[in-house]
Amino acid sequence: MFHKTPLKNLLSVSNLYTLHYDIFSSHFYFEGERHDFWEFMYVDNGETEIRLGDETVRLKQNDGLFIAPNTHHDLRTFEQFTTAFVITFECNSSLLNVLSNKIVQLPKSEANLLSLLLSEGEQTFELPMFEKLLYKPNAPLGGAQIVKNLFEQFLILNIRKFSTSSHANEFNQRNGLENVICDSILKILDENIYGTITIEEIAKRLGYCKSYISKVFKEVCKCSINQLFINKKIEKAKGLIKYNQADFTEISSILGFDNPHYFSRCFKRVTGVTPSEYKKSIASSLFSPPPPPTQMKKNK
Repeated sequence: MFHKTPLKNLLSVSNLYTLHYDIFSSHFYFEGERHDFWEFMYVDNGETEIRLGDETVRLKQNDGLFIAPNTHHDLRTFEQFTTAFVITFECNSSLLNVLSNKIVQLPKSEANLLSLLLSEGEQTFELPMFEKLLYKPNAPLGGAQIVKNLFEQFLILNIRKFSTSSHANEFNQRNGLENVICDSILKILDENIYGTITIEEIAKRLGYCKSYISKVFKEVCKCSINQLFINKKIEKAKGLIKYNQADFTEISSILGFDNPHYFSRCFKRVTGVTPSEYKKSIASSLFSPPPPPTQMKKNK
């Protein structure tokens, strides 16, 4: 006897506006725009600065930015040329609100999704910069659906990141007191990310016993306080490695690990690779950008 299981559709990208791979020359400036649909930009090489309303953010290699609808944004580059993948799209799911004007650092697996998406998009559509996407006469069967599915997968993976960090999914079934306790623990961990703090010290600050806060936290967050603290430290370490801000010994000390060997073991346990392997994995660009342009190009 077989029973069917309906498949839930969490979100749907209903329309694409633009899909392109840009080359921005050095000291390029785009005066800005505002539109009523979403935009995502992934910097594949170089560096750019974007002003979002009153806030200015800087994107480096492997950084992505979700620009919410109706947010005015401009762009400028610096000394070197910059290449970026840009997609503008329509999605009415409220789940995307957690991504509003957020910067994300993409692991290789997610950057690969974008690379596949761009490749499929180039085979499926004519890709004019500011005109309607048109289907190519010889577009491969199902190309648009593959683009849609790849990008929806990418969006869901990034929504998960912020749902986990904000603990929205974990807290919504818990009572108010447990939510407050877990939120307070998370704040204390963040405050001490560059140092150390024990569960006993956390319990004392919150006015509860150690066993109680440990039990509540594990029930809500599905891991121990110490494990989440290590996970947070490793995320910080990945950023320090990525931007060559310190060597492994210095990172170990900065983040409060007992010694570099323990740091390396924790890093591999969390990420599946050693710090050295991680550094090598992010050293090359996935999109293999073309050589720098010889003249200024009006890009967005």
